[in-house]
Amino acid sequence: MSDYFMAIDVGVGTQDIMMSKDGCISENNIKLVLPSPTRLKAKMVKNSNSDIFCNGYTMGGGPLSKELERHAANHKVVMTPDAGRTVSDDLEEVKDRGIEIKDCPTGSSFDIIKLGDLMLTELNSALGGFGIKKTSEIGVAVQDHGVAPKGMSDRKFRFEFIRDVIENRGRFEDFVFKEKSGRFSRIDAALKNMNDLGIDGFAMDSKIAALLGCIESDSPHLVVDAGNGHFMAATVKNKEILGIMEHHTRKLDEAKIKKFLQKLVNGDLKNEEVFEDGGHGACALEGIKTKNIEKRLTGPQRGVVPKSLGFKQACPAGDVMMTGPVGIFKASQMIE
Repeated sequence: MSDYFMAIDVGVGTQDIMMSKDGCISENNIKLVLPSPTRLKAKMVKNSNSDIFCNGYTMGGGPLSKELERHAANHKVVMTPDAGRTVSDDLEEVKDRGIEIKDCPTGSSFDIIKLGDLMLTELNSALGGFGIKKTSEIGVAVQDHGVAPKGMSDRKFRFEFIRDVIENRGRFEDFVFKEKSGRFSRIDAALKNMNDLGIDGFAMDSKIAALLGCIESDSPHLVVDAGNGHFMAATVKNKEILGIMEHHTRKLDEAKIKKFLQKLVNGDLKNEEVFEDGGHGACALEGIKTKNIEKRLTGPQRGVVPKSLGFKQACPAGDVMMTGPVGIFKASQMIE
């Protein structure tokens, strides 16, 4: 039986998965849209009436972090250091929320919950029933702010890396990690998880994967991923990223979106303009002078982008939910 490449885009609401034996992106590829790991683990915490011990890997927090804090008000919650970074990279802050950080608990009986953004045991079990039993390589996308130094804004720290890549005339493949960086805890944890399982793979940021999944040709593009939390847009020409911006979706209205996107296309959007508005930042090396720009839009909050801007909804492999996985597939081909 041939080996499959598996692309997993881990979000807050869902984990979107696509598989292929030959690397081709097709409507007929195996596709799965499943509840996200953070929601599944949060449900396990909510259903527990006992003390909880979390081990495993750093993963996306969101609903899980909130549920752990609620549980800690009435029960013991103990987490290993790696698992604890799911709540915050600052373990002292985790302790301040009533959660103990230890390698193993002592005392009463605990419900044990293993954390991690990758649910490969569950996926392989389900897929095996359909004759899909071999995965040779995995590409995973997660959103990661990075482990900011004390006193530094995590917004600034996250975008600092993105800006450095763009200023070095970076391409999408420069956002791919095959080895741990020490900068991004979730990405590093996913790589460690793969390594522990003896599976080859790489990791990248989910916003970058979504933008890459929107691009259909070498023509100049303006691509937008309007997520539940983050809003990211980029101008791309000949696979080179000319400009990029990242903000928080809830802070944007139609007027701001029109202004920021037009400035990004013109090449004169300034970092301070976005950061001081509560976003992460911007980096625009140059503008796109042609009027023939392909405009593609993805993300669960894509309705916030004014229709007057003329964006087309991205549907790679015939599926709006596969933008992230298709971006992961493209990235895998770029780094071969």
